[in-house]
Amino acid sequence: MNIILIHTKNGIKYAKVIQGYILSEGINCYLARRKSIKQVIEDNNLKPGNTLIHSRIAGLYTNKMLAKIENEGFKIINPSRTLELTSNKYKANNLAKKKGLPIAATYKIDKLKHKKVKKILKKYNSLVLKPIHSQGQGIFVKKLTIT
Repeated sequence: MNIILIHTKNGIKYAKVIQGYILSEGINCYLARRKSIKQVIEDNNLKPGNTLIHSRIAGLYTNKMLAKIENEGFKIINPSRTLELTSNKYKANNLAKKKGLPIAATYKIDKLKHKKVKKILKKYNSLVLKPIHSQGQGIFVKKLTIT
């Protein structure tokens, strides 16, 4: 059995901790960044039948890459479709709304549409701006409040 952990540049320390635990259990474990995953598979002659891939990252390009690898038969935790929904806040909110779950009012706004943001801010007095795709562990999240 082989496991590949896909990590971010900043997530290498934690990935190494997880890798150490997996190796201590006698399981082969490789670390890869999104751009090096195919190379890790080739260099180590890894096959779909003996390899599990765990992505510790998500996002548009990562999800597309994982979908391709899934189509080759590799098992991925979490599947690319799950990552697509959980890393895309707008899609996740729409799905929750369709399933009858309560969600906050959500608007998809192009970052250059300042007038629309002002109109929504007047309606609610405060709002939280987030990029659609998860990135930067919340560093791009902004709260606006009318004072």
